[in-house]
Amino acid sequence: MPIDVPALRARTSKIATKLFDPVGCATEIRKLFRDLADHSRRVNQRPVGGRLDEQLRTPTPVIHEMAVALRVPVQQDPVSGAALSRALWSAGSREERRLASDILGFLAVGAPEDALKQLEELLPHCDSAEIVDALVLGAFKPLLMREPGQALAVARRWTLQRNKWLRRAAALSVYTLAQESRWDDLPGMFEVLRKLASESDPTVRPAVVDALRTLTAARPLDARPFLHEQAARSDHNSRFLVRTVMKLLPEEWQNDLVRDLRS
Repeated sequence: MPIDVPALRARTSKIATKLFDPVGCATEIRKLFRDLADHSRRVNQRPVGGRLDEQLRTPTPVIHEMAVALRVPVQQDPVSGAALSRALWSAGSREERRLASDILGFLAVGAPEDALKQLEELLPHCDSAEIVDALVLGAFKPLLMREPGQALAVARRWTLQRNKWLRRAAALSVYTLAQESRWDDLPGMFEVLRKLASESDPTVRPAVVDALRTLTAARPLDARPFLHEQAARSDHNSRFLVRTVMKLLPEEWQNDLVRDLRS
């Protein structure tokens, strides 16, 4: 059924006025998401690295309009915004957690320390790579763009954690920065990848590959020393990483890497 956009915007705006009552606001959001659920959509298959979360089958445009309506109120009342984010996260559906990620991104504008604190509370308790990625892109990316040096230091700290979702978030942080041409702390980004090069977890390694592939495609000359360094290691996962991305390089450079891999 087509979405009545004017009616949706009127309803999301009304819900946003209830931010002063975060629990009540979260309840209204869940009702909206249920009312506009598209039950003709198939529930996604089991997410990578996680269990099958509750899904309300809410169309993405509905989630987006709710986020748009909340942006200014959350930035004006960050305390209530933080409470709403927690309430939505606790509700447990993938749609509510995606919206919670957006709200944390809004908080990062005026209350970056609070946003980061809540982000680090939530990341270890994710249930799927999809939600980790939503948190990084929705909540951590604004921090990366605001204070890239400080945020990248946080990502380096995440690489040392036993929790796989924190390590995936660290890799995705590099991927996110690699797409931003206006900021290129290459030593810092390669340092994060260096700590993750031997990663074997199937939910983390793909993010490491994506990050290195993006860096290599954008800055092949800068990536070349890192790839030689990893090719010379005896670690199987580091060598896998090299083999995965080396095809992005000129053929002559690939031949040099092959010699390192065979030595």
